[in-house]
Amino acid sequence: MRFRVRFTFIAGGMIVAVTIAALLLAGLRGSTVYYLTVKELKAQGDSVHGRNIRVAGIVDRKTVDWEFGSTTLRFDMLEGDESLPVIYEGPVPDAFAQSDTVVAEGAYLAEGIFVADTLVVQCPSRYEGQVAP
Repeated sequence: MRFRVRFTFIAGGMIVAVTIAALLLAGLRGSTVYYLTVKELKAQGDSVHGRNIRVAGIVDRKTVDWEFGSTTLRFDMLEGDESLPVIYEGPVPDAFAQSDTVVAEGAYLAEGIFVADTLVVQCPSRYEGQVAP
């Protein structure tokens, strides 16, 4: 009888532990965000055309084409000597003008253009306060 009670508690504890572990893994898997770099995206070739992906890169300020009030933003993302033309349709993040690094989510077209649905600006380090004299 003691063995049966002990076995029931151990089995119940194992079921609870496995359930908690499964929930944690499911939560972590859904919250992890992976993105490709410009070079990784181009190396993937045709396998990524038309798929929803994220790509990160540095904004080439010389190529930014956006007028105040417009919802269409065009620019090139850079990584080393590779460049990727990006077209983004939507509200431009306020920090876009101050930041050099962005993550764009959207589709990579066969023409070599990335059409972004979402644009996330990584915070620049320039926001550090100045020391008073």
